[in-house]
Amino acid sequence: MDDELFPLLDGTPVNGPGWCTRQAIREVWRRSVQQKLSWEQTGCHADTTEAIERTLAIISSTLY
Repeated sequence: MDDELFPLLDGTPVNGPGWCTRQAIREVWRRSVQQKLSWEQTGCHADTTEAIERTLAIISSTLY
């Protein structure tokens, strides 16, 4: 995420790979890149698909 996806994003909705960046991924990008928070601090309390998207992003970043 940090090395391959986030450099391609700028925080806008229609940007990056596939030209569709979901709100959940933009929020993780904002917290990680702009606010310089650790991966442990980028989560949220959402009980929607946003929670799943963020969880997948956090898990994938810790695997590589």
